[in-house]
Amino acid sequence: MSRPLTTLLLAAALAAPATSPAAAAISAPPAAGHNITVFPDRDFVHVDGYAPGQALTIRVVRNGTVVGTASGSADAAGVLEVNHPGGVCWDTLTPDILPGDVVQALTDAAVPAGDATTTADVAVTAGPALDAAGHVVVHGIARDATGAPLPIGQVEQRMVNAAGFTGTQHRRDARAPGDGTLTYDAPGSIHWTATYAFTAADRATALDPATMTRAMWLGANPLLLNELTISEFATPGGPTPGCNAPLAQTAITTLSRTLVNAANAGQDLTVQGIAQGGAAGVTGVSVSVPESAGSAPVAATLSPPGAAGQMTWAATIPAAALADGALPQGDFHLVATYAGPGAPPAETRTLRKDTIAPAPPTATPAPGTYTTAQAVSLSSPEPGAAVRYTVDGRDPVAASPAFGAPLSITSSLGVRAVAVDAAGNVSPVAAFDYAIAPLQPVVVHDPAPAPVVVHDAPRSSGGRIAGLRIAGRVRLRVARHAGIAVSFVAGTDVTVARLRLFKAGARKPLATKLVALVASGRQTVHLRARSVRAGRYRVEVTGGPSATALGPPVTAVVTLRR
Repeated sequence: MSRPLTTLLLAAALAAPATSPAAAAISAPPAAGHNITVFPDRDFVHVDGYAPGQALTIRVVRNGTVVGTASGSADAAGVLEVNHPGGVCWDTLTPDILPGDVVQALTDAAVPAGDATTTADVAVTAGPALDAAGHVVVHGIARDATGAPLPIGQVEQRMVNAAGFTGTQHRRDARAPGDGTLTYDAPGSIHWTATYAFTAADRATALDPATMTRAMWLGANPLLLNELTISEFATPGGPTPGCNAPLAQTAITTLSRTLVNAANAGQDLTVQGIAQGGAAGVTGVSVSVPESAGSAPVAATLSPPGAAGQMTWAATIPAAALADGALPQGDFHLVATYAGPGAPPAETRTLRKDTIAPAPPTATPAPGTYTTAQAVSLSSPEPGAAVRYTVDGRDPVAASPAFGAPLSITSSLGVRAVAVDAAGNVSPVAAFDYAIAPLQPVVVHDPAPAPVVVHDAPRSSGGRIAGLRIAGRVRLRVARHAGIAVSFVAGTDVTVARLRLFKAGARKPLATKLVALVASGRQTVHLRARSVRAGRYRVEVTGGPSATALGPPVTAVVTLRR
C-alpha cells in the first residue's frame, strides 16, 4: 500500500542530516518528554523526563557566554535539580539568573547536545491585596524580548500555601486563570492583574504572609509542558543552604538618594554596585541619566577583582546634570550599562525630582481679634503636604510638631506654620496672630440723648433686643474677613434678628445681616463688611418674631482701626 506524498516528504526530511549538526543538537524548546523549569529568583533549575542515571550538565548562557555550570545525574524519576535542597550545587559561581538567560540541560557537553529554554521576563510586582470590592488582587508583568506583552495564554499566576485553600480547583494552590481571572491592564500593556473572588477563609489564606506568590511562563506551547519560568515574589537568590559557590551578581546596590528636592539639588548623586569579573564577566560599567539634557554617561570606577572575581564599582552623577536647566521635574531614570562577555542587560532605577516648594498654609478662622476662644485649623493648599507649626515665636521647620487636631486658642497667641510636601520641600513661613479680647459693657449713644451703659442681662422680655455688647475697637482686617463680633440678648419672642452697620452719622447701611434664631438668650453673630475703612461706625441690632415685624433697634458705636 503506497503512502501519501506528504508523508514521504516528511519522512525524508526527518531522515536527512542537519545542515548544522552542532546547532541542531540542542533542542530549544526542549524535546518532547523533557522539561526545564527555571526559578530565576532562587537561581534554581529543575529538569525532568530524562533516563534514570543520565549524566547531565546544566549551563546558564548569557550573550553566548556560559556564566554558570553544574553537573549531576538524573535520579530514578529522571529528575535533576540544581541549587535546591537534595540537588547538586553550581560548580564555581552561582549564576544570578536573569530574564533572557538561556538554560541548557546537556546530555553531551562536548557536542553539545541536549535541551534549552530561555528564561522569561515574568514577575509579580505587588503581592496579594484587597481591592475596593473585597477581591484579592495580584499585579505583575510579562513581556517578551522586544518589550511587547507575552501572549496571555502563556502566563499564569499562582498562590501556594502548605495549608491549602478550601474552594480552589487544586486545593494546594490558587490559579489565575482558573480560580481567578488574569488580564492585561490595557491593550499593549505588559502589566497584568490577577483577580480572585474568594471565600473569607481563602481570602485569609491568600493574604497569609506564608503564601508563596508566583508569576509563571508556561512555555511557547503550554500544552507540551516542556519549559517553565517560575518567578517567586520577594524571594532571595544565591547559593541554597549546603551550597557554597558565591553569587555571581552584577547590580546597583546603593544610591546616595532617590529623590532630588530643593534641599539637595546642588549635591552630586553617588551610585554604587557590584560586578562579576573574570573571563565570562563584566569589564566595565557606565551610568547615565537619559532625561538630563546634554549629560554624558559616567564611567564607573571598578575595584580589583576578589578571589571569585567579584568587584565593586562606584560612579558619580554631577549636580549639574540634576539642575533645573538640564533635568525637568518629575520621574527620571538612572541607567547602569554593563560591558563584557557575560554582562547582564542594562539596569534601570526610577528616581524623582521635585524642587518646587508648596504654598504657605492657611488658617481657619482667619487671624484677628476675637471676643471668645477659637479652635484654629491649619491646612496646606497642596494635597498631601503636612503642616508643621510653632506657637513660641520661632519659625517652624520640617521637624516641628505636625498639625493634627485644631489648636485651642484661649488668649492672644501667634501661630507660625509651614507646609512640607512629599518631597521634603518646605514652604515660606505663614504667620497667624490671634487676639482674644473679651467684650466689655459699651456706651450706647443712640437712641438715648445721653450716654447710657448697657449691662448684660440674662434675657430680654418679649420681642425685644437687649444687652448689646461689642468691642470698642476692632481691626479693619477682622471686620473685613472674620467680621465684627456682636453679642446681644434676644427676647423669648425673637426668632429673627437684623444686624446693620452704618458709617457714623450716615443713614444708609454698609452691611446688613439677617439671622434666624433657634433659641432666646445670649447670641453672638459676626457682622462682616468688606468695603469699610478706618473710622467710627454704628452697629444696629433689632429683632422680632419675623423679618417684617422687627422691634425697636439697639445701637452701639465701634471704631475700626488699622
